[in-house]
Amino acid sequence: MATETDGGVSPWATAPRVRDVTRIVVPLIGSVTASGSSAPYEVAFPSGDGAARAANAYLADLSDTFARPLTLRSYGYDILRWFRFTNAIGVAFDEAARGDYIDFVRWLLVSGKTGGSRRPRVVRARGRLNRETGKVVPDDAKFDPATLAHSRIVLHEFYEFLLDRVGRPLINPVPHSQRRDRGQLRQHPHHNPLDGFSKARGHKRYDPPDPKTVPRHLTDVHFDRLWAELGCDRDRALVKVATDCGPRPGELLGMTGEDIDWGDALIHVVRKGARKAQWLPVSRDAIVWLRRYQAASGYVAGPAEPVWVASRGDRRPMTYGAYRAIFSRINGRLGTNWTPHDLRHTACVRMIDAGMDLHKVQEIMGHNDLSTTQRYLRPRLEELIEAQREAQPRPRPKPSGPGAYAQKDLDDLFGRERG
Repeated sequence: MATETDGGVSPWATAPRVRDVTRIVVPLIGSVTASGSSAPYEVAFPSGDGAARAANAYLADLSDTFARPLTLRSYGYDILRWFRFTNAIGVAFDEAARGDYIDFVRWLLVSGKTGGSRRPRVVRARGRLNRETGKVVPDDAKFDPATLAHSRIVLHEFYEFLLDRVGRPLINPVPHSQRRDRGQLRQHPHHNPLDGFSKARGHKRYDPPDPKTVPRHLTDVHFDRLWAELGCDRDRALVKVATDCGPRPGELLGMTGEDIDWGDALIHVVRKGARKAQWLPVSRDAIVWLRRYQAASGYVAGPAEPVWVASRGDRRPMTYGAYRAIFSRINGRLGTNWTPHDLRHTACVRMIDAGMDLHKVQEIMGHNDLSTTQRYLRPRLEELIEAQREAQPRPRPKPSGPGAYAQKDLDDLFGRERG
């Protein structure tokens, strides 16, 4: 109903209605499949507006920038999720407006994950802390804030690619991101060097808050409990190598027989992202457990054969799912929620606590930026509790005044005669 303001019709009377995202039913159509073309993965979507062709052109352009296959797969799913939503609301992907993207984010927050994962999802209380590990129990039915932020960045870059290639849509419907990897914009072009830098604003309201927590690691007590639950020498060798030098799970599982220097106690990994090859030091105990794993399994990896294989004798390379299953079984027995990546956190904390220089820790961990390594310098909960309890029983200072000194000393100091 129109409202009268100053004798005229309010502009809000003709404003578009707010879309009720709770009533939107988004069919799970389309897919992201492996391809033998220029891009390792392609988006398949049954629409007549060329959505799949535009997405595949963008993924092919990304593959020219040496993006890894799994990165392209992740980008493809972000774009597919957006295509499904625009199809459900009856809007062509190249005619979407800013309001459509806002409704998309609202729909993601309300509906959560709608399917497609191979792992069963367990709905847990969000924000609840595990008492043993101190880690927040994630809600598997909701999108993580980092996932939503990643989706916005991908879609923004996708439409920037379309604007550059075909000139439409005329306005990017996805808010601007802070990424500058394409060199299109320069951050702080007219900044006064005498003033501080202010954080970019404008897109933050489209991303949910993402609290940055201290990376959780296994204390000595927790590590001993986890170690006691390991069932074979292969698992012990995996855990020991991971906590010695902190390789990522994918880097660790990708090792072959020629990636072990038995004499100098080194392992060779290929780093994530830039694919940098690097030798990492491990302890002599890790070498011993590797030898015990070989002796117990009767399997010695050749130069091009995987080091870590399935334990049933079929010599299949060990997958991340099998690696994670080790922790799932242990977590069920101990009531914890440790993951393989927590071993990487543990290795970093142990090196820092041992007094190793930060730039050396950064090199071993493979961090691109020193600020990532500095996150581990923040005090952890157990350290705060111990420091606070040490501060509580301190004795109060004794008041100064008469009676604090012996009368004989005062007489000698002020020159009084003894009477």
